[in-house]
Amino acid sequence: MRIKKNFSMYMAPEEIVLQVIAVFKKDLTTPEITSAIQRVIKNIKKEFPRIKQIFIEPG
Repeated sequence: MRIKKNFSMYMAPEEIVLQVIAVFKKDLTTPEITSAIQRVIKNIKKEFPRIKQIFIEPG
C-alpha cells in the first residue's frame, strides 16, 4: 500500500479525523486489501490515539 494523499481535520483538541487515499498492488485480492486496511487502522490508532476516525479509500 502506498499513500497517495492524506487529509486530517481537528474536530476537538483530542479528536482528529483522518482520510487516506491509498494505492494498492493490483494483484491483491479484496480480502487481502481489507486485511491491510484493518492493520493500518489498528496501527494508526495505537500510535496516535487522538485520531478517532480513519477513512481509507483506494485511489
